[in-house]
Amino acid sequence: MWCEMVEMDHLSEGERSRIISDAEQRCLEIAKEIEGIKSEIDQELDEDKPDAAYIEELGRKVDLLKELERIERPEIKLAAMEILMLGDPIQYMIDTCKRRVLGADQGLRKVICCVSIQNVLQSMGLHPKFSGGSGDGKTLMLVVFADLLPVDAVVFGSASNMSVFYHNDGDRILRISDDYRAGNEAFDTIIKQTSSVFHRPYKHRTVKNQAPIVLEIGSEQTWAITSVDSSQDIQVLNRQLPINVDGSAETTALVNAATIERYGKGEVQFTIDDRVLVCRAIWQTLRDEGYINVRIPFHDRIRWHDNSNRRNPSLFMDLVIAHTAMYRYQREQDADGFYLATEADFCSARNMFADDKDAQEFVSRLTGKEREVCDILVSSPHGLSREEIGKRLNPPVSPQRVGQILHGESGNGGLMQKVAIETEEISESVRIDDTHSKTQRRTLHKLSSFNKLGVGSIVTLVPKG
Repeated sequence: MWCEMVEMDHLSEGERSRIISDAEQRCLEIAKEIEGIKSEIDQELDEDKPDAAYIEELGRKVDLLKELERIERPEIKLAAMEILMLGDPIQYMIDTCKRRVLGADQGLRKVICCVSIQNVLQSMGLHPKFSGGSGDGKTLMLVVFADLLPVDAVVFGSASNMSVFYHNDGDRILRISDDYRAGNEAFDTIIKQTSSVFHRPYKHRTVKNQAPIVLEIGSEQTWAITSVDSSQDIQVLNRQLPINVDGSAETTALVNAATIERYGKGEVQFTIDDRVLVCRAIWQTLRDEGYINVRIPFHDRIRWHDNSNRRNPSLFMDLVIAHTAMYRYQREQDADGFYLATEADFCSARNMFADDKDAQEFVSRLTGKEREVCDILVSSPHGLSREEIGKRLNPPVSPQRVGQILHGESGNGGLMQKVAIETEEISESVRIDDTHSKTQRRTLHKLSSFNKLGVGSIVTLVPKG
């Protein structure tokens, strides 16, 4: 399952020597900093009443520096810089993840863009929303990808709604919320508020011990949400980049075979090897450069055709400049220091929606199962009950599951929030036996039309001249 690195040109001997020398110097600086903090810890321990919280904080700093030392090793740094300057950093990361995650190339490309865009001042922010059936690998994809990021750039685990204000996690953070549950208005509000001011810290005023205090969440908080359905409020969904996980029988067969092979080889599920460290070094290099500016010099040739939503254009343009940011070492800069996006960056963003299903997903935020329900309803103009819809889905599901698809969990979100599905209450006589019958009420769901979109009906690039 190992993915070999794609053949590419090599840097000049002079450039290689410079990178190696800089990495060696950086490792010496990190080692010196670690020794200094350890001395602080020893001094604190010698005090009559050592401050346990302070010692714990210093210990965390040592752990982060040791992690940084691993990815600043000359051989790791050199490999990372060669990929950034001459190779394809996005494909390298996708191939690294494919050792454990199959059938997710487009989804991985999207989530890479969601993190890349944190570094670009012109962006409005991208937040990946993973949908798919239970056991389809939504969480696995995110966890495998998160391992490619520097450890201080990811927050993963359970948390109370307001805890984000009390932990100083910093800026440019990927926050993973696994198996989102609908109806959490406080959590949804935090996502909406922080994503609306993506490049600014978000402040919360409250009271502690009868004294006013101001709590703060850092800027560029990227929220990665996983759930079975798109059960969030539409205002939250409109801020997110939808990613449907491939749950097809073909992909499942490949995943199952790979799982058996992994056990046969005795491999662990999550591997932190040199290839993963190279990916971390790539991200660390981009983060260390701070924020960058990007311009799209051909913006006057871009034509946006779908005007059903005001947020979608910025989501798409963010995808364009996210590619520019990842390939910045291979992009030109203008006199003002702005990196210049290329038509290749535009095409890479557009190709994410080349499949009509992906295009429909992007515009209307429909999951794969929701699209299937729409197709079933349009083909049955007289209307269908939940039971009838469930029987026609592939694979068939219970009426309760259809209810979740239509209305979301706990009645929040769901397909009814996105598509103009009509309902009709009908009464019909059902015979119990030869002499008795009863009246039964049913709710029929109807959908007269379903506008299927291709990427050509969303955005195009007019030829030069």
